[in-house]
Amino acid sequence: MATIMLVEDNLIYRDPSSGEYKPMLATRWKQVDDTTIDFDLRKDVKFHNGDAFTADDVVFSFGGIGATPDDRTRQCAAAALGLDLALHPEAEAILRGK
Repeated sequence: MATIMLVEDNLIYRDPSSGEYKPMLATRWKQVDDTTIDFDLRKDVKFHNGDAFTADDVVFSFGGIGATPDDRTRQCAAAALGLDLALHPEAEAILRGK
């Protein structure tokens, strides 16, 4: 049996006592349509190496990680579920540009 633990913060979370969504890395959000949510991100967040947290990091986290050869977590989860990994088009453009 293997245990995978990821240390990360979320954009928002759901308060278990009230059921309301609360801010974490996002300060505000608005649902634009059935598949799109616009987030305003906190400006004061830095990674352990001092790099600022940006929208590019969110795109990378949601759609770009599966394209990197060292991403075993998503690759294993996709394989276990019998699914192919699919990149979000904006994430793919960012990855290809780096």
